[in-house]
Amino acid sequence: MRIGWVTILCITMCGCNNSNGSSSPSGSEGTLPGSEVTALNITMSQSQSQVMALSDGVITEVEYRSGFARYRKCLERYGYTLLENGIDHDLLQYSIPDEAEKSGKSRECKVREFAEIDYQWQRDHIEGSVQAEQYRRCLSDNGLDTSGTYIELEQRIVDRLGIEECFPR
Repeated sequence: MRIGWVTILCITMCGCNNSNGSSSPSGSEGTLPGSEVTALNITMSQSQSQVMALSDGVITEVEYRSGFARYRKCLERYGYTLLENGIDHDLLQYSIPDEAEKSGKSRECKVREFAEIDYQWQRDHIEGSVQAEQYRRCLSDNGLDTSGTYIELEQRIVDRLGIEECFPR
């Protein structure tokens, strides 16, 4: 995603506050992954920090952790606390309070500060994911080749075993 000078100027001049001075979004939708951010379609759903982190198409670990920290702080401003459960295969593990989900504040904060960053980070780190390990284990247990990318492993399971063989209900 590229951000032009007009966009940066608009973000800088418009800020992230709505007319009543709060930083909550004014009901607009966020941009989708891969969409062009321009001065005409900027929304206040995503924070300036998240937009900037996404601007070069690469999410660093610092950007990932910073986005999560902003998400956590946003929820804390509404009185909710995330339960952090450490890191597993490069992914932050956490639990969201039911009340934060029911109130819609979890979604609001995540869209604003972390959702797109989290999506891109997970996509870029899928090869070492728990799911990829489960695919390799299932293939190995069935005497099949365990080499290849996540997508190749998944396709091999679908073609030769059926997904139910590895993940029964």
